[in-house]
Amino acid sequence: MKRLICLFLAIFLLACGQKAPAFPPLKTGANIVFLGDSLTYGTGAGPEQDIPSLVAKELPFQIQNAGIPGNTTEDGLNRIEETLDHPVDLLIIGLGGNDFLRKVPLATTKENLKKMIRIARAKGIKVMLMAIPQPSLGAAAFGTLSDHPVYEEIAEEEHVGLAKDVFTGVLSDNATKSDQIHPNAKGYALAKDQLIAEMRRLGLIKN
Repeated sequence: MKRLICLFLAIFLLACGQKAPAFPPLKTGANIVFLGDSLTYGTGAGPEQDIPSLVAKELPFQIQNAGIPGNTTEDGLNRIEETLDHPVDLLIIGLGGNDFLRKVPLATTKENLKKMIRIARAKGIKVMLMAIPQPSLGAAAFGTLSDHPVYEEIAEEEHVGLAKDVFTGVLSDNATKSDQIHPNAKGYALAKDQLIAEMRRLGLIKN
């Protein structure tokens, strides 16, 4: 019986270890690109209140905000080559929200995200997905938004890092959003804190 328990425990620990691949810490001055849509751009807040700008103020990295409002995963795929035409150490992909709103087939969204990951990885660039909430007016009203499960699936299948719950809390609270799908300045600041916490969890930041 003890052997059986030990075997199950070993399998459980191994499975848990496979879900969150650890990164080596980023070096000071590392180049990070945020590839996304309006949530990356900072719609709903003022200048330099977007997540990339807030991260740049707090961490010693060179950060590019490549967020374009309205972009879908197809748009991101179409511009990823030019976005990565300079040295990049980490690509953070925050796309998919507009796909969900426009009812793009989930299989298409998933494949586009996977293609972007593979293009970046072929260039030797580390990749982290930034999960986007699954659209639901009811869940937003009751404060129970959750990340769309497609991001967890892709992270496991492609063995990349996943920043979880970056927007779920702020978009579930009227005090931290400017409209139904965008944070306000306070919301972006909280989302930035969650993103940095996830970067620490994945090993990208030492402390």
